Amino acid sequence: MTTSVRPGPLVRVGRVALIAVVAAVTAASVLSVNPFAFLTSVSYGATGALLVIRRPRNVIGWLVIALGFQLAKPDLVSAGDIAAVAAGTATPATALLVWFEAWIGAVGYVAFLTLAILFPTGQLPLGRWRRPSIAILGAAIALVLAITFATTISVSGTDVSNPVALLRDLPLWGLVPGGGLLFLPLLGMVAAGVASLLVRYREATGILRQQLRWLVSSALFVVAAIVFGLAGTGITGTVSGWPWIPAIVAYPTIPIAIGVAITRYRLFEIDRIVSRTIAYAIVSAVVAIVFGGVIVLLSAALAPFTQGQTIAVAASTLAACAVFQPVLHRVRRAVDRRFNRARYDAEPAVAAFSIRLRNEVDIAAVTHDLHSTVQDAVHPASLGLWIREAKS
Repeated sequence: MTTSVRPGPLVRVGRVALIAVVAAVTAASVLSVNPFAFLTSVSYGATGALLVIRRPRNVIGWLVIALGFQLAKPDLVSAGDIAAVAAGTATPATALLVWFEAWIGAVGYVAFLTLAILFPTGQLPLGRWRRPSIAILGAAIALVLAITFATTISVSGTDVSNPVALLRDLPLWGLVPGGGLLFLPLLGMVAAGVASLLVRYREATGILRQQLRWLVSSALFVVAAIVFGLAGTGITGTVSGWPWIPAIVAYPTIPIAIGVAITRYRLFEIDRIVSRTIAYAIVSAVVAIVFGGVIVLLSAALAPFTQGQTIAVAASTLAACAVFQPVLHRVRRAVDRRFNRARYDAEPAVAAFSIRLRNEVDIAAVTHDLHSTVQDAVHPASLGLWIREAKS
């Protein structure tokens, strides 16, 4: 006779959260045709649900789920609804939706800030960071409450009277700026939270440093993608298109990095991933420059003889293929030297060991040399060697 063990309440809550996230993402995919918002909300929702199930006592999973809902949420009000609230002719349901739209974005900022402060343990940091963390979280919550219950709210850049304002005659509300200006100090707090991540990363060691490295690397990837998108927008003059493709790829990496860091799945692979990403980005840029440059030069040179560009395209393709492998080898080695030092140092150590092994016949010497090589190359926590005895 076998007995089944019922899952605990936290596990059941995690499964319910997973179903809720999937339902929210499905609804977002139906209501929105924006692939960027869809991919980002899927990554946040799925990662948050996984963390709630695998690490139910860590609040980070719930914060990631909240961010997934925030990103999956479509626009609930239109310009006509806002105008109706401003004119005082809106229905109670419309007024509540406009009020909800006014403050829900601020909750997303606070969730990002809280995640940055509590990552990766889900608890307030100890030592000198504890009191500043409590102070900045308290100030952020106070700002959200001010945005929510002030006499004036801002929706899509329009100031309207708050239908659920508290204590309208309170003199304190006269000191609260309108026009959405309360979001500015909130953005500054989020920036301070990200800066604290960088400082904590520089001071951390061991497992904590690797966990922080995942999130910091993904955040830097997002920043670089945004800078690239803004630069591309300035060059092309359009706010959409190919310059923002790196941003579409970068944004989902944040929840993925959070999931890897907290579950510690392949935690020490970050150096290899970063080095390969940088290497292939540099090689892609070099190949693209070679491809485009050869096309331009050959097109100009062959213009007096032919109107077609078939020869130029074929020659540029051959040139790009010819430079790919040499450039990839040189760039990968240079990037590994800076970002994947363990692999860069391990290759010479293994090569030197293989040379010494050719002329060594003493088992004790080989065993000692092997132990030293492995320790220098990968720094394992423990090391054992089994040698099969020869049959007599």
